[in-house]
Amino acid sequence: MKDKPVRSRFQIDASKATRDYAKAFAYQHGLSLTDFVLLAMAEVGDSKLKKLVSEEVDKDKKLPKK
Repeated sequence: MKDKPVRSRFQIDASKATRDYAKAFAYQHGLSLTDFVLLAMAEVGDSKLKKLVSEEVDKDKKLPKK
């Protein structure tokens, strides 16, 4: 039997207004706040981070175009 990967949590220090707006923006685009943040992290240009995020987030989900 394969062991489940260990999950961890992390916090982002931001104002309530920023969090509320990011959450609303994510939901308008069919994303959870977690998926939105992970996808944004994948866009910084690091190939390993992008690969790790792609394993976490549903393959059909993408950040909205600018």
